[in-house]
Amino acid sequence: EKELRKQLESAQQDRYRISKVLEIHQMHEQLFTKTICQIENHSIQLEIFLVELREILIAVENCKNLERLTMQSKFQKEVEKFEKSRSMLQEDIDGLRVCNNQLVIEVEQLSSGLKKQKLNE
Repeated sequence: EKELRKQLESAQQDRYRISKVLEIHQMHEQLFTKTICQIENHSIQLEIFLVELREILIAVENCKNLERLTMQSKFQKEVEKFEKSRSMLQEDIDGLRVCNNQLVIEVEQLSSGLKKQKLNE
């Protein structure tokens, strides 16, 4: 009877640990989903920006010399904005990769720990 109680306690502890691992996994999954949505939003913003950039290019080609210089200045600012947006998107992607790597490591560690614990029992 004592052995059965001990096994029951151990099983309940395992169940608790597994539920905590699942909670952590769900939190990471939510973080991934949020990050992916942010990346998709940046992508949409970049597509819109590219359309606007093409319009600016057409306007620059149709301008006279003085107007062309003025438009080129605006174009340069838009290019700088584009580079900044691209950089932010790259940071988001890098952050997602780091988060993904951390999740994989945590899941492997938790899985390994549970396997070792079960073997020890």
